[in-house]
Amino acid sequence: MTPSNLSEMAGLFLRQDWFLGNDSGITHLAALCGLKTFAIFGPGDPVLWSPWGKDVTVIHGEASAWPSVQAVWEGICVNRP
Repeated sequence: MTPSNLSEMAGLFLRQDWFLGNDSGITHLAALCGLKTFAIFGPGDPVLWSPWGKDVTVIHGEASAWPSVQAVWEGICVNRP
């Protein structure tokens, strides 16, 4: 199923255990739905822009770079549900 609006997307999230996404509105929606959320940040400031929630793990790179694939993998493995 491909969701056609945010309500349908939220409905999909409610049936999942966790979510991995970039610095985007969909990642914020996943966190709002209570999913264990892994938010990948590059040049954006995660202190200002990361999703809120007790189950949010921010994975970010150095300064203005995106994190490496290895850093993302390690962030998930260390903090997965």
